[in-house]
Amino acid sequence: MSKPSEPRTAPNEPAGPIGQAIRRVAEKRGLTAYAVTKLAGKRNFTEVREFLAGTRDLKLSTIEAICQGLGLILIEAPQHEEPKHEPHDRDADTIPKRTRIGGENAG
Repeated sequence: MSKPSEPRTAPNEPAGPIGQAIRRVAEKRGLTAYAVTKLAGKRNFTEVREFLAGTRDLKLSTIEAICQGLGLILIEAPQHEEPKHEPHDRDADTIPKRTRIGGENAG
């Protein structure tokens, strides 16, 4: 009887949503880290490979080059924008409504 194989650990996720998106696109297109490096016009394959593996962060300029090479658009979104909504009664959300459960004296 053979020994059960050890569970395979999943690769680390690249830091943040940008790294995760780049990795998903590269995997979906069947691109290796070397191919991503060449598309980005970069020379340091090791940096890109480690970034895609989730073990390294890159400079913004390198991430921009990778996005451009993959045909992705990198945009800056506001960090903490308050949701816009219609004014309402602040207390209406916090005061529980009475619910009739049953019986003659309920409610």
